[in-house]
Amino acid sequence: MSAVAPPTLPVAALRAFVAVDPAPRCHLCAVPLSERHRHLLGEADDVVCACPPCHLLFPPSLAGAWRAIDDRVLHDPQLDGGGWDDLGLPVGLAILQHGTDGLTARFPGPAGVVDGHLDPDAAAALAAATPLLGMLEPHVEVLLAHRTHAGVRILLAPVTAAFELVARLRDVWDGLAGGPAVQQAVDEVFTDLERRSQPVRPVTPPPADHDPDRDQAHDHGGAR
Repeated sequence: MSAVAPPTLPVAALRAFVAVDPAPRCHLCAVPLSERHRHLLGEADDVVCACPPCHLLFPPSLAGAWRAIDDRVLHDPQLDGGGWDDLGLPVGLAILQHGTDGLTARFPGPAGVVDGHLDPDAAAALAAATPLLGMLEPHVEVLLAHRTHAGVRILLAPVTAAFELVARLRDVWDGLAGGPAVQQAVDEVFTDLERRSQPVRPVTPPPADHDPDRDQAHDHGGAR
């Protein structure tokens, strides 16, 4: 996998998105918007606010000047959290996205993001492990992948979540590795998204002969 520069997520667009607008209006019709509102993605990866009627005019699958950004967040309860090495990613945080050049892997850092391509075998392994990759809407949705001591956290989220994550990391990055503030920012973003997320399939049920009382007794040394 090769990485190339410059990054394709414009810093100006990132900061414009995370900045607080005291009076948001629809970019297309200028109607006032509530604090929680929809967004559109432009051809230059710029994000603008949109009212519900204007948002409906630009479905994500329709190529054009704008694409509607959905606000869904999904997780896979059956994903076991392992297999990071199989993805071939060089760092512990990645943004996976379908775009014009296929599936890309973007790595946030102090200067924004560095772009690369996910190895086809790694992409096939991920697709076999979870339906999340196949559900990904090109351009407007991402898979956020984070390696932790407990395994791997993977969420399907709006591209705006990636913009917010990159902007926050730029603001707190310190030194070569980023420092503890980076880890805290990543945890906060993932935790907030996980609270909003919905499962794409049910939790794997325990085996039919599973006996939790027996397992608990075994964990405590067994019956005496």
